[in-house]
Amino acid sequence: MKILVTGATGNTGSEVTRQLLAAGHAVRVLAHSADSAAKLPDGVEIQMGDFDDASALAAAFNGVEAAYALTPVNPKSAEWMQRLVDVAQNCGVRRFVKLSG
Repeated sequence: MKILVTGATGNTGSEVTRQLLAAGHAVRVLAHSADSAAKLPDGVEIQMGDFDDASALAAAFNGVEAAYALTPVNPKSAEWMQRLVDVAQNCGVRRFVKLSG
């Protein structure tokens, strides 16, 4: 199963990514910069993009069966999460886990 993780360089997302890889899952990560991508563990597939770019999100969700989604604390967090849900549904993602605070 291929799983998309957003927020994979933060405390929670990095641990989720590590555990998914250890369990043998294919993991794709949405990274917003080369600096953040450089922090990711070996074995992850990296998709560059941000939450405001629906085409980058569609590329990130393409071929993914499940997603673990979190967004940073930001005035646009609710808008970003709705966009993630909408794009995931349009791409046929079957499972979507949302972390909220």
